[in-house]
Formats: sequence, structure tokens, C-alpha cells
Amino acid sequence: MVGPDRRVLNFESHLERKAASVLVARPDIVHLWDQPPAVNYKDYDGSWRRHTFDFLATRRCGTKFAIAVKPTELVKLRNFDAQLRLIAQQVPPSYAAGVILVTEKMISDDDFSNSLLLRSVLLDTDFEAYELLTLIVGSLNGATTVAHLGRTLRRNNGGFRAVVRLISEGVLVKVGPGLLSPKTLVRAAERAAA
Repeated sequence: MVGPDRRVLNFESHLERKAASVLVARPDIVHLWDQPPAVNYKDYDGSWRRHTFDFLATRRCGTKFAIAVKPTELVKLRNFDAQLRLIAQQVPPSYAAGVILVTEKMISDDDFSNSLLLRSVLLDTDFEAYELLTLIVGSLNGATTVAHLGRTLRRNNGGFRAVVRLISEGVLVKVGPGLLSPKTLVRAAERAAA
């Protein structure tokens, strides 16, 4: 898998692959580092230990988050959430602003499927459709369906992928959970104040 900065990502499990896919598909993530350098922390017994996070994600604003990806059963069995809280208290701010635990319960099948679609549309080359939709979205008030926006393009495919590309780039925001489809509601993303 290729990250947002075009670097190849490696992962050790299917759960890590799903987490990486969802993270890479987020328009606010500009860098995803797999297996970043380990951090040192003092354990409950006073001994020094090292922990390697699964990912270090950098958001567009520059904020970094260290991410641990673990199956729920392993978290319960090893009391990993408590261990991670201890590690988080000792992570230097220069390394990450926060620590996030991701389990399989946090990534739905829809989220994973959507992430694959969101990444694939970035390779599309219908720039005319993209430019036209960008203009339309600029005057969009409230929510509308993907199909409604796509129909404005008068394309054989209904403009579905062009609309999804705008979601992928953060120009449009999906409203609510579920699998991306022509019936999905979207709205214009809020623009940052200049």
C-alpha cells in the first residue's frame, strides 16, 4: 500500500492493513509512518522499556498522533489499554501530540471498503468533471446526494467517481455512516478562515 506521501507502507496483520487504508484515505492525513522509531517509557515497576507504535500519522496542520493497532481480545487479555495510557503519558510532545488505540471494532467493513474507493479515485483523469464539480460545490448549500451532484456532469457513469474524488480530497464531506453509493448524502466541507 502506498501512503499519502507516495511511500510504500508495510503492515503485520490484516487489521493493520485496514487501519492503514482508512488512515491513508483521510484527506487530513499527509504522512503515515509505519513502525516509527520506538519510544522509551518507565513501566509500573520502575524499569525502562521500549514501545514501537504501528503508525505515526501527521495531519495537514502538522499535528502527529501515535497509533497502536490491536485486536480487542488482545487488548483485554494483556490489559493493553492501561499500558498504552501509561506510555501515552510519557510520549514526548515532539514525537506525538497524542496516542490512539485502534481495534477492529473501530473500523467497519463499510469504512474499509470506502477507503479503498476513496484512494482509487485519485487516479482518475476526468479533470473536466473535477473542475466543473468543484465550481458547483462552491455554491452548494446544505446536503445533497452523490447521484444528484453526479447528474450535473451528464456523464455515462453518472459522475459517481468524480463526486467521490471530491470526498477523497476533502472538498466534500460524507454525511453519516455507511457505504458510499449514489444515495449517500454529502455537503461542502467547511472552509478554514483566511
